[in-house]
Amino acid sequence: MAVFSTLIGLQASPNSRGVDDSVFLNALAITPQDRIESEDGPRFVQFPIVRLSQCQDAAEPSEEFETRTRRVLLLAAEFLDRREPMVFERIRAAGMRTRIFVDLRMDQDQFE
Repeated sequence: MAVFSTLIGLQASPNSRGVDDSVFLNALAITPQDRIESEDGPRFVQFPIVRLSQCQDAAEPSEEFETRTRRVLLLAAEFLDRREPMVFERIRAAGMRTRIFVDLRMDQDQFE
């Protein structure tokens, strides 16, 4: 297994100076149902990190890692699906760009 962890988040970047950072989180209207692991500052929302090391007790650690990663991807998809398109239009109108951030930590020998 070359991948050691998966992090999925939403990140906002201002198009120019003077953009009110609170617009991003306020527009997303995050609730406990969303299962957001952290709000790392006003411009980054993170879903639960999946770590291979947390799957070592499973009979098939790599299969468990894949299953957990899939669950978090679906969680992120459901989070986005519950938001109306107007939410992201408001964020853009306030001068911010939003992107989905996917960070895979892997063995560098496997990266090509």
